[in-house]
Amino acid sequence: MNLFKTTFILILFSLFQVSAWAYTPYSLAGYKSELTITNSSQDPTGEETHLFYFTTDSAAIQRSGDNGQWYPDTVSWTRKSSREANLIIGVTTDEYADVIMNFQNSNYGTFSFEYYDSEDGSSPTKVDEGSGTFTFGSFQNSEIPYDYYFADDFTNLEVSQKLWPLITNGGITNSIKNGQFLVSGSPADEDDRWHDVNANSILSLSKDWIIEGSAFTKIPSPTYFLNYQAAVGLDAEVGQHDVEGFEIEISIGVTPWGIMSEVYISDIGTYESQYQSTSRETMTEGTFRVFNTAENKILTSQYLNDERWTTLYELNWETGLLTEKNLSYGSDQTHQFSNWQNLSNALVAPMMDFTIPHKNSEIGSVESVSFAEGDLGFTSFSVTEGAP
Repeated sequence: MNLFKTTFILILFSLFQVSAWAYTPYSLAGYKSELTITNSSQDPTGEETHLFYFTTDSAAIQRSGDNGQWYPDTVSWTRKSSREANLIIGVTTDEYADVIMNFQNSNYGTFSFEYYDSEDGSSPTKVDEGSGTFTFGSFQNSEIPYDYYFADDFTNLEVSQKLWPLITNGGITNSIKNGQFLVSGSPADEDDRWHDVNANSILSLSKDWIIEGSAFTKIPSPTYFLNYQAAVGLDAEVGQHDVEGFEIEISIGVTPWGIMSEVYISDIGTYESQYQSTSRETMTEGTFRVFNTAENKILTSQYLNDERWTTLYELNWETGLLTEKNLSYGSDQTHQFSNWQNLSNALVAPMMDFTIPHKNSEIGSVESVSFAEGDLGFTSFSVTEGAP
């Protein structure tokens, strides 16, 4: 064999070795990865899964393993070698995860992470670290549930499992029994008493749609200090979740004070929390909906009474003007939220909005309240295309 042929074969063999063992891509765009934390300093025995779809090299959306919601995320990617990469999730000046991914093949590997958080504008400090496993591969846009419409009466577990996170998290269990979606348990932390359960769907405010559900409560003997809720609603997010974005929730459902509709703006980055609510007649169960009218840029909350829909709130998602309707006295009332951000590009998540039963004492302390499985839940939930 002459020198030319020998050199050519050696080059081919070298290229084959590189292609066979180079698992780490140079670009993230078009890939997805499911990261399962199997050990962390905060929860050594727990397991937590996060699924990321990388839409560009600097942006991703992820479905939370805790509440099922899809969130926008900021990311960065550094290919360190043919088998190792550094993935940053979040903003390094505020809150982020620093993940080192070691590829065992092109579709699987292990990772270690350090999680940093910032309080009161100070430099981020490490608050957690751990390890886990990941899967990796390309995805089709059809895998992301944009504009996904559905109806669930909770009689087919296979259908419901694809829509909802049927898990135990923070001491609260989501389950389906006898054609009902139920929550039960005791919050591990005070903050866990606010319990959102999000459908596997991403809606856009550029289209008309209706989020509707039938909720119930069987909590006995309501008192003034007792608080609970089962409501239909949505969570709308713009920008980096939990860091520098803008987030609002609007819902309507049953509470101890009757039917309540509320709007909450989260305290994120430079935005301070804001809250408005209104209540009507007492009911222990009912059918509720929140719908979007894209042309008018209005989100409307309604409840069904004597086969007629009654409007409580209309929220202009472009300007932040909230209008309260059908008051027992006087004309409509308005409220203008401050520092509002246009939600035209928001990721909208349909949700069941629960408040786990608890008592707020006069001195501000919180006391858990026992309740049985079947005391709080839903009998149906749907997301349909078009306006009413």
